[in-house]
Amino acid sequence: MHRRIGIQLALILCLGATVFTGKAHAQSIFGFKVGEDFKVAAKAHPRPSDMEAQGAFAVVKWDLSSGNSVSVTASPQTGRIVFIESDWGGDPTSAVTEAPGLKFGATTLADIRQKFQSNGFGFRSNAVQVIGEDLVSINCYQIDGDPDLIAVFVTTLPIKDVPTVAGKPKPDTGRGHLDAVMLASLAYLKETWGEDRIFDAAHHPVAWK
Repeated sequence: MHRRIGIQLALILCLGATVFTGKAHAQSIFGFKVGEDFKVAAKAHPRPSDMEAQGAFAVVKWDLSSGNSVSVTASPQTGRIVFIESDWGGDPTSAVTEAPGLKFGATTLADIRQKFQSNGFGFRSNAVQVIGEDLVSINCYQIDGDPDLIAVFVTTLPIKDVPTVAGKPKPDTGRGHLDAVMLASLAYLKETWGEDRIFDAAHHPVAWK
């Protein structure tokens, strides 16, 4: 059974100190682009499903008829979008993502590594973690031509399916399946997830195609 992965801070409007500026990028999720004015872009979309305030933060989320959901994070200083997340609802008929060639629940981490010819990079704070009964991996790739634009792929593997070798778990098998896709400003990710990153030696900018 699919379990929705609640990545902390993924659905919030951050009220931090960093000011995010810049132009809108070409890549999009649910018609939203990193760098564009959120209020302007939101006019072309239905009313959000949830705009609940949580302390210093506010959640802006769309629950889609497919069972999937999309959330958008904007800078409170500039109003520009800094983070977009698309989460799978678990229905195989709604598995197509806006990352070309990748499907929720079907594409594996090994497939992602093969497509982009590297393991990308991760933030030390959350690159691999256990959430509930799943092992969650978060792999990031810089989009070619946009130093501040990052594609983020969240894959999950049930703990019970993690293979063992010589009696020890071997979690990095690439068997986890795609559960969420994000586009984000690198500056925002550093503000939220920290500066400390882990890079694959083969990491390089990739094309969103």
